Amino acid sequence: MIRRLLSLLTQLFHYWFGVTAIHERAQMVVANYEGVAGHVAFTFQSGKFFYADFPSVLWWQDLTIGLAGGMIVAAGFGILWAIQHWQGKVSPSELDTAAIFAVITIFQFIYGIADGLDRWVTPAELIGTITAVVISGKLYGKRLLLWLEGT
Repeated sequence: MIRRLLSLLTQLFHYWFGVTAIHERAQMVVANYEGVAGHVAFTFQSGKFFYADFPSVLWWQDLTIGLAGGMIVAAGFGILWAIQHWQGKVSPSELDTAAIFAVITIFQFIYGIADGLDRWVTPAELIGTITAVVISGKLYGKRLLLWLEGT
């Protein structure tokens, strides 16, 4: 059980760091597509997209750039989640990955909206995390616990 739990947590840790890079990079790609200059700065646990010249950014550009990170990540991981969910019905060993993809997809969707609106980002992190874990737990909780126990 401990080995499987560590595997689950390690997998979540790896995906989470990758998601931050994808989220911020998606914002930068959309900004460049819209002709807005900017850059991404990363810390150990997070990243942030910065405009080169914020006053020249139009409101709709700010909105689409802000939404891009969360929505693109949610769409990408949503597709992966659908694939893993389908496989999870066939193979119990894929439940951990499906649960992680569910958490990432739901969290990024909720957080992406707040990030796009540039409002309530910190509460959205908490609300997104709780919502994602509860929904993933409802979908996979019992089967995941059985898998962790090795039965």
